[in-house]
Amino acid sequence: MSPTGSRIPIRRPKSWGTRISASGQRLSGARNAVGTRKAPTGRRPNPARIGEAAGKKAARSRWLWAAGGLALALVIAGLVFLPVQKDGTPTTPVSVPGVAGSAGAPGPLPRSPAAPGPSPGVAAPEAPLAFIEAVRLVPQQPTRKDNLRVEVILAPGAPQKLAFTYRWRVNDRIVDAAKGDTLSLSGLKKQDRISVAVTPREGENAGFTVESALVAIHSIAPSLEMEIISPSSKVGAPIELQLLSAAPDSVAVTFALEPPLLPGMVLDRPSGKISWNRPPDVKGPFRFGASVTDDSGTRVARVFEIDVKEPVSENTIP
Repeated sequence: MSPTGSRIPIRRPKSWGTRISASGQRLSGARNAVGTRKAPTGRRPNPARIGEAAGKKAARSRWLWAAGGLALALVIAGLVFLPVQKDGTPTTPVSVPGVAGSAGAPGPLPRSPAAPGPSPGVAAPEAPLAFIEAVRLVPQQPTRKDNLRVEVILAPGAPQKLAFTYRWRVNDRIVDAAKGDTLSLSGLKKQDRISVAVTPREGENAGFTVESALVAIHSIAPSLEMEIISPSSKVGAPIELQLLSAAPDSVAVTFALEPPLLPGMVLDRPSGKISWNRPPDVKGPFRFGASVTDDSGTRVARVFEIDVKEPVSENTIP
C-alpha cells in the first residue's frame, strides 16, 4: 500500500502464469496459477455431433446383438433338426459362412431322414396297381338300337384273373342301375354322351381306375325299300314305283337315283315316287340304284331290280 493508505495497482507481466524454458523460450500449453490446463478460448461442445456419435454407437451395438442372436438361432436349429444316424452319431451339419462355429466352407448336406416304416405286426397298405392299359366302348358310333359293350385291354404283366367294377355315365350323370359291362341304349336319344370307368380288383387289392373316351349316340340309319305301284307290260306304257324309308331319328328324308341308271327314269326327291317308260325292244329284268339321306346326313343306298313280263300275243297258242 502507498504511504497515504491507498492501494497501488499491480500490473502482472505478460509472462505471468506462462512456463518459460531455461533458455527463455515460451512453452506451449500454458497453465493457470493452480497448474491446470486452460480451456481453449472460443470452442464449445457441439450437441449435434455428440448426438450423432451416440446414435452410431447405439446402432452398432444393436447390429452386434442381432448378429449374435442370428448365430445362436442357427446353432439351435441345427441341433434340433439335424437327423441322427442309427449308431447315434449325428450327421455332419451344413457349414454356414460367416457364422460362429462354422468352418467357412460349404460342407456336405445332411442326409434326409428315412421314412418311418410300418409298426411291427401291422401290414403296410399297398399302392394301387396299373392293371388296365385302356378301356374302349363298342360300337364306337352306336344308335338307340345297340347295346354298348366295354372292352378292357390289360396292361403287360397284369394278372389274367381280375374282377372289374363299372361306373356308367350318361351326360355326366351316373347311371346307378347299370352295374355290368353292357348298357342298353334303347331309352336314350340321339346325341347323348356316354362313358364308363372301370376299376380292376385282385382279391382285396384294387388297381387304378381307367375311364373310357366319350361316345355319342348317332341317329338310326334310315331304311330303304321299293314297291311297284302300277306295273305295265305294254311297251311305252309308264311304270310307277315308290321308294319307302323309315327314319326314327329324322324329321324328313331325301331320295336320289344312283348308278346303275335307267334311261328315262324320273324321281320326285321329297316323296320318292318314280315314273319310268319302258323303252321298246328292251327286255327285263331291269336294275337301277337309289339312295335315301336323313336330316343328319346319314345315307343308305341300294340297287333294285324290276321284271316286266312280256305281253301275250292274241295269236299265240297256249
